[in-house]
Amino acid sequence: MLLTKLHIPTPFKDTIHRQELFNLLDQAQNKKLVLVSAPAGYGKTTLISDWIIQNKISAVWCSIDKRDNDPIEFLKLVVTAIQKQHNEFGESAMELLKTPGTASVEYISELFINDLLKLESETVLVLDDLHLITNKQVFHSISTLIDYKPPNLLLVLSTRSDPPLSFSRLRSQNEMLELRATDLSFSNNDISFLFNRRLKVKLTENDLNILQQKTEGWIAGLQLTAITVQGQNDISGYLKKMAGDNRYIMDYLIEEVLHNQPGEFREFLLKTSVLDQFNAPLCNYILQIEHSQQILEEFEKNNLFIIPLDFEKRWFRYHHLFADLLKHHLLFEFKNEIEKIHLQASEWFFENNFVVESIEHAFKAGSNNKAIEILNEHVESLWVAGQHSVIIDFGEKLTEEKIILNPRFCIFYSWMLITAGKTNEAQNYLNATEKVLVEQQNSKDDFQDILGKLSLTYALLYAILGQKNRVIQYSDQAIKNLSDKNPLWNGWAYLTFGDAYHINANLAESEKFYLLAVEYGRKAQNQYLEITANFRLALCFGRHGKYKSAFKICKEQLDIIHAQKSKQLATEYYLTGFYLLYGDLLFEWNECEEGKKYIEKGFELSKKANDISVKVYSYVAIIHLYFSLGEMDKASEKLLELETDPEYSQTTPWLSIHITAWKAELLMQKGELEKASEILTAYEENLDEEIIKKPEYIQLRLVKLYILQRKPEKALKVIDSVLNLAYNHDKHYSKFYGYVLKAEAYIVLNNKTEAKKTICKALQLAQEEDYIRLFIEERDILSNLLFELWNDKKITSSVELDSISDTYFSKLIQALNDEKRRVKEQVDGILTSREIETLQLIARDLTNQEIADQLFISLNTVKTRLKNIFLKLEVDSRRKAVEKSKDQGLI
Repeated sequence: MLLTKLHIPTPFKDTIHRQELFNLLDQAQNKKLVLVSAPAGYGKTTLISDWIIQNKISAVWCSIDKRDNDPIEFLKLVVTAIQKQHNEFGESAMELLKTPGTASVEYISELFINDLLKLESETVLVLDDLHLITNKQVFHSISTLIDYKPPNLLLVLSTRSDPPLSFSRLRSQNEMLELRATDLSFSNNDISFLFNRRLKVKLTENDLNILQQKTEGWIAGLQLTAITVQGQNDISGYLKKMAGDNRYIMDYLIEEVLHNQPGEFREFLLKTSVLDQFNAPLCNYILQIEHSQQILEEFEKNNLFIIPLDFEKRWFRYHHLFADLLKHHLLFEFKNEIEKIHLQASEWFFENNFVVESIEHAFKAGSNNKAIEILNEHVESLWVAGQHSVIIDFGEKLTEEKIILNPRFCIFYSWMLITAGKTNEAQNYLNATEKVLVEQQNSKDDFQDILGKLSLTYALLYAILGQKNRVIQYSDQAIKNLSDKNPLWNGWAYLTFGDAYHINANLAESEKFYLLAVEYGRKAQNQYLEITANFRLALCFGRHGKYKSAFKICKEQLDIIHAQKSKQLATEYYLTGFYLLYGDLLFEWNECEEGKKYIEKGFELSKKANDISVKVYSYVAIIHLYFSLGEMDKASEKLLELETDPEYSQTTPWLSIHITAWKAELLMQKGELEKASEILTAYEENLDEEIIKKPEYIQLRLVKLYILQRKPEKALKVIDSVLNLAYNHDKHYSKFYGYVLKAEAYIVLNNKTEAKKTICKALQLAQEEDYIRLFIEERDILSNLLFELWNDKKITSSVELDSISDTYFSKLIQALNDEKRRVKEQVDGILTSREIETLQLIARDLTNQEIADQLFISLNTVKTRLKNIFLKLEVDSRRKAVEKSKDQGLI
């Protein structure tokens, strides 16, 4: 970023200090907003900068250009501007801004606003040329700032047109000041002061009236008039010749200005008009002269619409309106030289390390070859610096062929497309550029390095697509080709390697590569990589049922964040997954209140994420939480919330499979077995395909469906397949849950002996990791069997029972009893005595008519009571109502 964008423009020496407007601005300092909105040439920038300078106001200035349409670049601009005055401001926000895509713009805006609240001194924040912004996300950030800004900050917006922000409430509450063209226009007195006293040009009363009538106080027109009347013998006659509206006046005046300039000055003005900002060395290079500094000083002295951009007056720009008019004339006088000027500007910017500006002028010169040459050389540094939107913007200006023929740029451009969810487009680019790279290998010294980065980008792509074999192939290729001197790239390669084995359920290999990724993240001093690798490792342990190992990692990471102070907010976002997993583990150990607190905290943090996988994982956690607590309506509400999220519709099947499984689970809980069957049986025929297409998330739900459908033989067949895979891949949780469901299948078969043997195997596995909550979730079918086994253990001895720890088993039985009491307390007082009476008759298997006859009520009344009972107990059948009421001690 050129720091000239942060300089408060210095007004011209003949600027008229608008004291009446200054007074209005002074009174606005307790308001939320100042809006200065008027067409070009009405002195918006001059008014605000002069007010700040004359009154020695503490102010932060942001000159906006079109590049700031990217919300990340916009926030970088504002944070950098404030950091000029407050060194430690915005450290958390800036850390995330340097790694775009890791957090949502909304979250970074929140961090920014939280830091604003810490500012002790009163500050004015000016956003100049806001009309150049069109991005809705940027306006959303500005709107958030207006709503939540601290009272010691005044926001000033300067624009040619009103921005799409809601001002009605601010107007109604008198919380904004608006200055418009009518307020900014010069009055007769102002015009008289400018011409007669400042410029010593004697105008008659009639001259002033003509000037006021023709320009309507338009300051740019008056300033140009002031330049052109100098030396006129007949000023009154000259003013009378001015005709038409402002556009014609400006055309006329600019002709006059250029006509009165020496040839060298005229050429200088026209040829440098293509530059958004310039200094003397740049102008010297373009015009092949040595005295540009003197010319610039002369222009400033003569008020030729040249604005200094730094205190040393090294960098300048033309007034935007003046520049536009100069460019218009440039097309007529030097049309054939415009491309050459841009090319020279590109060369100068490149030699002076202004890479982005160099590329921009190369494009404007029509030299796409030059632009891609510079891009190829510097794209990685742009990527590392977080200028991801710049890479995307430049990529959109190039043809597909140009991108493909330049593998280094193509790799980073494809990486950006992948993170944006455009996987098909990225895959096409990578496939095409890989062929080019192989053809060029003998002519490229850095072939191995480029191949390594290409391979890693492929690995990232296929990890998102869930194609484990290709992830392994390309991760391996990346590690073989990347230099050991680049720990950041190696770290990401090891991470994708770990992802591949995680997908493939190979815990040992996943652990090894995730640990390497952690190590390389530390070497690269990249906190995001280190934390990401640690979370993947914890998640890997968690999903394989090794809860104690997962818990240890989560606790270590959360302890680190809680020990930090200044950077806590930024790094806390990184730990979203740890909050969710930590809470999930606590919940499984039946520490429900504490677990719920962490899950809900993680879920709130996940909303600030810019990562769909984090979002899906957070929804899985919150749905599981509400499901386990019996709050099915809340669980269903969250499921629907995610499914209707437009971003979720773009997820890959291997990621959405978790939500599919929970959708089936909730349908089964509601008794909608046919709908659940439609979802789950679609996988039944594909059980022999590779593991990624038949995860245990679906298989275990399929078993549950068969049990509820009273098809225990089918359930047992699938369970054997699940257990076989679980043992092959050391998936502890799948072994445990498989035995739980197998026991339930034997209960349905009325084979209590096998049910007891099987549940003992589940208990033996469960005690290793202290599983508790899943038994509670399955209590409707299992509780009687577990209580019976507990009693057996007290009076008999067997190999199966003796292998189960008394401590663990007693804790489980206590948890089941506690849950029974909790549910009973919830239901007590809900069912009426009449409804309990009806339930008792249902338990005796009486028909509705028999119940009506016995209670001397109508058949419709019986049906109404049944409906109420089902609703209150959250069941959908007589059998479930009886089972639940017995389990809760209601009958």
